[in-house]
Amino acid sequence: MQNFLDMRTIIFVSGITSLILFACMLYIRRKQRTYEGFIYWIFAALVNSTGLFLLSLRDILPDFLTIIAGNTFIIFSVVLISAGLSRFAGVRPYSKFYSLLMLLFVALYSYFTYFHPVFIYRSFVFYSFQALLCIVT
Repeated sequence: MQNFLDMRTIIFVSGITSLILFACMLYIRRKQRTYEGFIYWIFAALVNSTGLFLLSLRDILPDFLTIIAGNTFIIFSVVLISAGLSRFAGVRPYSKFYSLLMLLFVALYSYFTYFHPVFIYRSFVFYSFQALLCIVT
């Protein structure tokens, strides 16, 4: 009973949930008028589901796709949510800041995956970037 649910299964189901959210939000966007920034949130759900699907395929696909690309997609979905919130508030998104942040994330995450592979450091980078994006928003 220790391994009741495999972590890959949970991540895969989370990806399906994000994909369903994407489909529902896209349907709402087509059927009724939405507000500024909603399209960013729609694509955030799609990008998040892509990242989660890649994470769930760890040890099946190459590490670059499952570790680097998967987590980058998830961080990028947070960027899209932040940009959507900025648009909703009537403020221009910090595009240059987001681009720099994404490049820095990929560089640090790649470093702690290939050159100094320590999971705790990768986790710290991932959660620090998520926290920074939430603070900036």
